[in-house]
Amino acid sequence: MFAEYAVLFGRIAGWVTSATPIPMTLEEGKSLSEQATAFVINCQTPILGPAHGPKVDKLIRHVLDAISMHGNLRNDKTDQNEAFQKDDKPFYQRTNKSVDAFTHQLVRQAQGSRAVLRRIEKLNCINGGRNRGRRGAFARARATHKQERSTRHLAKVRVSVLAFCPGLSRLGELLKLKDSQKVPVLTVMKFIAKLECDTAVKQTLWSTPSYRGGPWSDAVLYSVRSGQTEGASDSQAADVLCVGEVRALLRCAEEDVAMVCKMTPVAPEPGCPFAARGCKRLKWAASRDDGWS
Repeated sequence: MFAEYAVLFGRIAGWVTSATPIPMTLEEGKSLSEQATAFVINCQTPILGPAHGPKVDKLIRHVLDAISMHGNLRNDKTDQNEAFQKDDKPFYQRTNKSVDAFTHQLVRQAQGSRAVLRRIEKLNCINGGRNRGRRGAFARARATHKQERSTRHLAKVRVSVLAFCPGLSRLGELLKLKDSQKVPVLTVMKFIAKLECDTAVKQTLWSTPSYRGGPWSDAVLYSVRSGQTEGASDSQAADVLCVGEVRALLRCAEEDVAMVCKMTPVAPEPGCPFAARGCKRLKWAASRDDGWS
């Protein structure tokens, strides 16, 4: 299925050297439409089951129409829809993230807020423009306001409860906390990551036992300072890349902390296709007491 989709996507978004993609002929459009329909009917539906989303409908019914109107599928624009998505993101954070309810909550809050802003703007125009836009700007600022480093909105969980999670049995020992003490727990953390090429990019880190019906724990590639030999300076210590899985995100007084269970590479299995393509096989690293590291 993925191979067939790669071929289809290659025809849709093929790279060209010119700024404007070369127009497609109606014969090419008809061939591409037939290939898209065959992919949905013969590959996607038998494997994933029937799907009735807008993207599937576009592949089956509207590929040829889009080529006829735009000349090339890459000439279409999504900037307007992307702009609406950016405006609605702050309201999505106010939903309960439940699949059955968050769509209704998002639409109600986003559209309701826009209706209130339009009504305020209309009243300002009727009143001669007094205080024009001030309330609207205040409402937008409230909608996009980021949470400060406060713990009031975070769940407080006992250390003993968190220790039951796989790999966190030594949590109290690491944090120097008693089992009866509570710590603020995050589900998501945003930070600036530094890639191996020294490029800094924004990243989002997730760790939650329940997100849309299942747990979500991100795997991370991180660096630690290697042990220094006797007589070596700090500048001579090298950074060692490690792999791990985030099992908890905690808000401490000074900073947010990620509890990561470490993994170590092991020999690949004979004939493994992943190993042939340069992938590493990993296992959980053991600590000094035969637990998780």
